[in-house]
Amino acid sequence: MDHQVHPQLRTPTDYHLTGFTYWEGPDGGALDDDVIEFLDAGPAPVVVTLGTSGASARPEVFSEVAACLDDLGKRGIFLTSNAAVTVRVRGEVGTAHGVWQFVPLAPLLRQAEAVVHSGAHGTNALAMAAGLPSAIVPCMSDQQWHAQRQQELGTGLWVRRMRDLPAAVRRIVSDSALSDAAAGLAVKLRVEDGTGAACDAIEAALPGRGNV
Repeated sequence: MDHQVHPQLRTPTDYHLTGFTYWEGPDGGALDDDVIEFLDAGPAPVVVTLGTSGASARPEVFSEVAACLDDLGKRGIFLTSNAAVTVRVRGEVGTAHGVWQFVPLAPLLRQAEAVVHSGAHGTNALAMAAGLPSAIVPCMSDQQWHAQRQQELGTGLWVRRMRDLPAAVRRIVSDSALSDAAAGLAVKLRVEDGTGAACDAIEAALPGRGNV
């Protein structure tokens, strides 16, 4: 995890960064047949997922991204998080795009070109592990930090204003520097075992097991 964030000056000395713990999704991250059919029917799509809070608070992001992808001749998969937003987005985006309430992100991102997301911790981690450039539209303060950090790393773009969203979408599908930086970071992250390292640190701190 040191590749993504470094300890701060005020970080207690007994805190240890161990790496991300990824969630593959239910059934080990299996994709439903209709999702596989969509993926097989054309080039790699741009995944757009805002989490529950972002999808409810800013559903207009989906239609804005869809319009930009239409101009670029790109496909999108839109993950809407709840039934009401799903109905709305299906009525707003064209037939070139796929709309689902939920799809396991880990296997989906392995077949995507780029990702637009809110910067939520789990999604942010999976996007970086997949080596995809991100356009990040934060909804909460921690998501803003993730957006800022990805921009500093050169792996993503922090979309601070809606008027900047179309330009950000264009860049994540065309800027080779972003793609190369995202792919390079993913190589470093894949050698980390966050879960295993955390378990080792916890066991080492238990009585009779030594100190970390």
